Amino acid sequence: MKIEIDSSAELGVVGYDSLLKGRFEGRSVAVKRVPLDQINKDKEEAMLQLDHLNVDKILYHEKDNNFRYYAFEQRDVSLHQLFLKSNDAKKYKGPMPHHVDALLQLATGLEHIHSKNFIHGDIKPENVLISVGSGAKDEITLKWANFGLTRNVSEQGRGKTNQVGGNNAWLAPELQLTRKRKRDVEENNYKETAKSDVYAQGLVFGSLFLNGEHLYGSMGNDNEIPDNIITRNPINMQKIDGKLRDCYENDLLKKMLELDPNKRMTSTQVVNQLKAINDKIAGKEKELLELCGRDSRSDLREKIKNLIQFGINLNAKDGGGRNALHLLCRNYSSPNLTDAIKLLIENKIDVNAKDADGLNAFHYLCRYHSSQNLIKAIQLLIQFGIHAKATTNDGSNALHYLCRYNASPNLTDATKILTKLGLDLMAEDNDGWSAFYYLQSKDKKEMKIWFDRDSLLGQGGFGTVFKGKFGGREVAVKRVELRHVNKREEEAMLKLEHPNIVKLLHCEKDNDFMYYALELCVASLDQLFLESDNPKKYNGPMPRQIKVFSQLAKGLEHIHSKNIIHRDIKPHNIFIMQRPGKNEEIIIKWSDFGLAKSVNEKGLHSWSGVRGTRTWYAPEVLEKLINGEKAENEEFWGTVKSDVFVLGLVFGYLFLKGEHLYGSSEKEIHDNIIGENPVNMQDIDDKLLELYKDNLLSKMLEHNPSKRISSEDVVKQLNSIKEMLTRKENELLMLCEANWSPALIEKIENLIRMGINVNAKDHYEQNALHSLCRCNSGPNLINAIRVLIKHKIDVNAKDGFKQNALHHLCRYNSSSNFIEAIQLLIEHQIDVNAKNRFEQNAFYYLCQNKSGPNLIEGFKLLIEHKIDVNARDGYQQNALHHLCRYYSGPNLTEAIRLLIKHKIDVNAMNRFQQNALYYLDRYNSSSNFKNAIQLLIKKGISSETDGYDARPILVVRNAYNTVFLTKHSLECQFATFASSFSSFRCTSSAISFKSIKELGYDN
Repeated sequence: MKIEIDSSAELGVVGYDSLLKGRFEGRSVAVKRVPLDQINKDKEEAMLQLDHLNVDKILYHEKDNNFRYYAFEQRDVSLHQLFLKSNDAKKYKGPMPHHVDALLQLATGLEHIHSKNFIHGDIKPENVLISVGSGAKDEITLKWANFGLTRNVSEQGRGKTNQVGGNNAWLAPELQLTRKRKRDVEENNYKETAKSDVYAQGLVFGSLFLNGEHLYGSMGNDNEIPDNIITRNPINMQKIDGKLRDCYENDLLKKMLELDPNKRMTSTQVVNQLKAINDKIAGKEKELLELCGRDSRSDLREKIKNLIQFGINLNAKDGGGRNALHLLCRNYSSPNLTDAIKLLIENKIDVNAKDADGLNAFHYLCRYHSSQNLIKAIQLLIQFGIHAKATTNDGSNALHYLCRYNASPNLTDATKILTKLGLDLMAEDNDGWSAFYYLQSKDKKEMKIWFDRDSLLGQGGFGTVFKGKFGGREVAVKRVELRHVNKREEEAMLKLEHPNIVKLLHCEKDNDFMYYALELCVASLDQLFLESDNPKKYNGPMPRQIKVFSQLAKGLEHIHSKNIIHRDIKPHNIFIMQRPGKNEEIIIKWSDFGLAKSVNEKGLHSWSGVRGTRTWYAPEVLEKLINGEKAENEEFWGTVKSDVFVLGLVFGYLFLKGEHLYGSSEKEIHDNIIGENPVNMQDIDDKLLELYKDNLLSKMLEHNPSKRISSEDVVKQLNSIKEMLTRKENELLMLCEANWSPALIEKIENLIRMGINVNAKDHYEQNALHSLCRCNSGPNLINAIRVLIKHKIDVNAKDGFKQNALHHLCRYNSSSNFIEAIQLLIEHQIDVNAKNRFEQNAFYYLCQNKSGPNLIEGFKLLIEHKIDVNARDGYQQNALHHLCRYYSGPNLTEAIRLLIKHKIDVNAMNRFQQNALYYLDRYNSSSNFKNAIQLLIKKGISSETDGYDARPILVVRNAYNTVFLTKHSLECQFATFASSFSSFRCTSSAISFKSIKELGYDN
């Protein structure tokens, strides 16, 4: 037995079944032991079909003389244990997902069950498992379990069982009513639907919101809950927190708890509604992060309380992995800092959460906070269990940060507190520096930034940029003469921390220069459009245009939110950064704030003379430059809207692949900006103009700054365009699914010209190539595949079932171009050996779904391109198993010969110890059935596997088929044959041996 059982460790008993602890393949599992006479074969096959993260999974099953054993994933606890009394030893006290994540997990699990045409039938908290991951503590997965009552359902979702089951408190009203009818109870006769599961799931959701109470009454009262369910009286609904009710009651719970099953939501609608609610909550979470990220002296407590009551995930993080506590400790300078920290911690924020660089809130406090609140805040975090000795990714602890960055008058007192906690002043970070060294460095002015004087990256009016190092990482080092340094501008740069702004990592000075260590980027935007033979040309990957625009707009919005104006926007000051890692994500960042100025409340900035590049000006600034006006003649020149105009010029520059919207020469550009004449607008693709011109460009390039949109509005408008593009991406997917018209290619090209993401995926993670290969068997299939590949569709993309386009082609496509389509995909490097989530390659689908010459030609083509003929799927079946099970066409024996010729293992056994002959006998109805059996036996296949003897069934096959034996198979002893035959139960009493004699097998 592969499953090891600990009979003394019983987890529970359900009817005839026992649940025991055990091990399988070295891992802890839950083992369900079922007497053999209680096995339901259909139910067992159904269970094997359910493969989903949020559904309890059978890992393996086997039997002995008395029982069948099912190994399930390890069961930690069930949901009802979450709400047991605190002194109960079985109470679950571990972490849980945020409420909307918990509901989504359950909803997607149930949707999967229903998608396989099954009903759970016994939904209640006891049948929801809480699985605690072995990694980070937030890896919590909820799973539906206990499918003792799972029913097969028809297309309408109606069950075909008449066995009453489940607990009254968790039954839908239509089942409560059935139980109340005496005759039906006696006959145990009722019909359950998938909608009954949805109702019960709504009750479980309510129980989560009510911390274990039932929506319809007390669990201690046998009749209260069923009566209230029937009379539509959820008496405990009002106990749900008001903000949560606002979020869920009308949009979800009431629709799930609809009395009439026909009007009730489906499980798919529940998933979609929860996704919409999740998006709404995500918006509030972003609001919290922005609130805590502002440098404000106002009391934020009421605003934070309102957001918490909405049901947000307090542990939500921004792009840098920072939660609200990190941001408070970095930016919030109000006297109410400690009260705000206490409020977050009391509402279960993870006090020890780390950001992407490994910093916890303590690190942020010690690095950034220098107010009078520093000591109180440190003591408060220690009181609430902050890991004070935690180190960051670069090996720094809080004491390193305190001594390295903090200039608080409380520095000495803070240092004493940390050293009393056990932090060592002499402990070194990954660069070999101690906190003591950093304290000394403040006086010695020892330089931490190193740069290579021979590695010049660029030069501007205010400084020179070199390649260098800081803290062990490669950086760009900007060197500026001290006489050009503006302290207020330097402070402004330190405020600008955003994913789309080049990050200032450190700054220091010597007697002559200020040195800035900045993130190192691979190129600037203007290098994208250099001539192909220019060694500085950037040839690397770029995000889609909408992504580039969104990143630039968000970065500029952040700059303006800090009351700063860039003043020198141009392609040369927009950098392309390649984030290290598996995906090497490309991020666009603003840089070079040498001209940046602070602005007043109206968004105006004072100029010390017009600066910036002469072709990248807003008209209101350009007019003053042309007229020769001097800055001192006016208090203010320009507003933050001047940046927005030039951002519009950059957008046009990208549309025009390096040309300027307003002309080519400096004079032409000046004249056309003043004259409101973007002469090159007409050269932008008309499909792009359709999306951007009226919606965005014309609003950004408005001549009058007071009518021009703000950077915040640009972000909103781009979000709207992004939504429009998402609709167009869905249109592409639908087009590839359902359109065989000759105009298909043109329609695809038009959509791609609009700037859609050709690699967009649907709900099942399928892209346009998947849809095309699955649904289009028309004459334009090949050209359609070519146009998608030309526009950089990911040929090897996998869907939610880990299937690539070749899987879809072999499984569904019946086009006359089928072989040519395979060749085209192979030419473009599709992985022929890719496997889906059931470990099946394209060969398996070819065996299942192809008939006629396509099968043989497909086999030959895939074998020629090195497909693994002997690959096994998750059930240890090879291609021969699948061929014998599913293919009944005239080419059956030819296909078997081809596989055998290429060394397929004819005796390969699946996980149930069955070979291909078992499937051929049980499922195949081919006219070549006899020849196929003869061929396999001739090649040495065994007719006996795992107690199953194919020989008697090879004589008698159903009531209507004649099956054949080879002489080889009749050479066995008659007694063995008779014994096997007598144990075989035939569905027909009429057995004809005439056909055997006719074939010459009567010896």
